[in-house]
Amino acid sequence: MNSDIKSSGLIQKNRKPEHPYFVYIKTGYNMIKMPIFVLCLLIKGIRVIKFYKILFIVLVLVLPSACTTVKEIKKVDFVSEIPTRNILLKSLAVKASIEMDSPEGSNSATARVNIAGMDSLQIKISGPFGISVAQMYADPEKFVFYNIFQNEVLEGSSSALNFQKALSIPLSYSDFVRLLRAEIPSENANYTRSATSTRNLFSNNSNPNYSEIVTVSPDGITISRYQREISDGVTIVDVLYNNYINYNGIYLPSQTIFRFPEAETKVVINVRGYDINKKIDKPFSFKIPKSIQRYKLD
Repeated sequence: MNSDIKSSGLIQKNRKPEHPYFVYIKTGYNMIKMPIFVLCLLIKGIRVIKFYKILFIVLVLVLPSACTTVKEIKKVDFVSEIPTRNILLKSLAVKASIEMDSPEGSNSATARVNIAGMDSLQIKISGPFGISVAQMYADPEKFVFYNIFQNEVLEGSSSALNFQKALSIPLSYSDFVRLLRAEIPSENANYTRSATSTRNLFSNNSNPNYSEIVTVSPDGITISRYQREISDGVTIVDVLYNNYINYNGIYLPSQTIFRFPEAETKVVINVRGYDINKKIDKPFSFKIPKSIQRYKLD
């Protein structure tokens, strides 16, 4: 064993045993005595230098390309105009889950909503195991609400009063469809920007029966909130829009929350999927069995 150590040239002949924490390193014709901890620090230092060298090279190669591909999200501190309506949106089919809280209790369901422009609307609501609970058809002139669970039909003109009676929704047909499409109900020219608020608030006081308040998103592209108030600042409609997604220039929310404070009702719509501008081959109306009790609201 000793002959092997001597022949290796790492330890000089007849050298006295040193402290175990030292080693001898041969460099050319010389022998260097070095503590083990110093050797470890050198090795670690070399690794650190190599790491930072590699990191530097990666940054030099990656950063220029990253700077040219990443687009900064534009935020506007002052939005001068309210967002225009989705003129590209011709028809819309929605699959969603619904959660509703009201004085009658809390319920959850799934829904399919079909909107053909501003011409007609169909809503199908299903409970557990896909059992049909209710259906509704509406257009600018009339609406039919078929409550399958209670085995009755409510029908009448598409006025806010009838929607209030049948669905506890104080909105007319056109206003309801606009809000489902994440659009303002009234014309853009009717809204003026609030001069006192630091947020992007717009109001509309052109209707003698109520006033409207719209909150615009920081980028000025979508609406974040819609509120409708009657006299003395009492809110009757409050709609929140969350997590918008851009579908080729059509911005639609992933979640819509309707609140109707007077009815103490809250409806949360979580969208599972959109089918945009799908061709509509047949009307949305549905057949009602003759044995069903029908109630006229007008």
